[in-house]
Amino acid sequence: MHETLIPYLKGIGRGKEGARPMTREEARDAWQLLLQDPHDDMAVGAFLLAMRVKGETREEMAGFLDATHAGLIWRKMAALWW
Repeated sequence: MHETLIPYLKGIGRGKEGARPMTREEARDAWQLLLQDPHDDMAVGAFLLAMRVKGETREEMAGFLDATHAGLIWRKMAALWW
């Protein structure tokens, strides 16, 4: 499993009632880890399942969007350079 995701999974992987919400920054950082290559299918699955059970907050969704947006800009810039 992706060791750097473990702290995030410990917070969100405690079920609907026991999980704590991530801050926007934590959500951004966790999503950036999931978007990086190489993909670890087990880590991605564990994270997504934990989020599905817990449910997402507005702050978490904003963090996921921040990471996605940053990744898309980076890929677009890289495509322009190559």
